Amino acid sequence: MGEHDNVSRDQHRADLAELRLELANTLASLDKRTELIAQELAGLRRDTERGHGEVRQDLQDLRREMRDEMRAFRTTTQRQLWVMVSVVAFAVLTGVIKLVLLP
Repeated sequence: MGEHDNVSRDQHRADLAELRLELANTLASLDKRTELIAQELAGLRRDTERGHGEVRQDLQDLRREMRDEMRAFRTTTQRQLWVMVSVVAFAVLTGVIKLVLLP
């Protein structure tokens, strides 16, 4: 049939109704797919936020551990310095006492 063949009004209406039904089905399918994609994105966002929260917590834990280690290092260093000062002071006092008492 050519382009200019006469089509009855009823046939034309039936064709249009069929096209509307196909369009409605296609739109419903797109809506469903869009909803599934939106749910997937929401899940990904939750996972990402949970991951960020875990990383943030891990960083806070690492900072706390580093602070504790630095505090322990500083304490140990101070103790070592006082031991060295004490040893040197004892040696000097021993030398002075030896020089004074044993000429």
